[in-house]
Amino acid sequence: MPEITARTTPLLAAAAVAAMLLPGCAPAASPSTTPPPTAPTTPVTTPSATETQASEAPAESTPAEDETPATEAPEGRLDAARAIEAALAHTPGAVVELDAERRTWEVTVLREDGTGVELYIDADTGDVTRERDARLSSVQSTARKITATEAIGIALGNTPGEIIELDLDTERGTVVWELLVRADAGGRFEIYVDATTGEVLKVERDT
Repeated sequence: MPEITARTTPLLAAAAVAAMLLPGCAPAASPSTTPPPTAPTTPVTTPSATETQASEAPAESTPAEDETPATEAPEGRLDAARAIEAALAHTPGAVVELDAERRTWEVTVLREDGTGVELYIDADTGDVTRERDARLSSVQSTARKITATEAIGIALGNTPGEIIELDLDTERGTVVWELLVRADAGGRFEIYVDATTGEVLKVERDT
């Protein structure tokens, strides 16, 4: 057996280290107890139900009162004839047009000086709540023998009901009062009254 001397000791130590570094000879790594680092997460904000509804809900619009089509006379103590009385008490002249709008009567008056004015009359109180100048047609610019109030009486004598609209116009060259009546028997009718003679010229069902 060869003698181990101090010179051979370092060689043996180097050989042992080399053997440890060979594949398959490395010591097994001990399992780490520290969890692997995770990437930081950014919180995601989910809109609440209220926010979603607010963003998705369409904007509501309130229709203007004047845009509402009239299907009947305004509720209140004033019918069309009394609305005309209230208008003429406020502005002397001759009524040439009348329209029903919810709780308001819109009455156009030919003033005594020949100009026109549109009056808004509360159907409950009879008060004039607003007025503005109105441009009149050539037909409306001249007072007629048969007044608006008389035309209303003639129309309701033919077709009992409520007056919704009234207008001074022409029909086949004849100046007439055109009246829209909501009949008590049902339906709506357009009645044409001769503005000179008071004769009922035509009655048509409004569709």
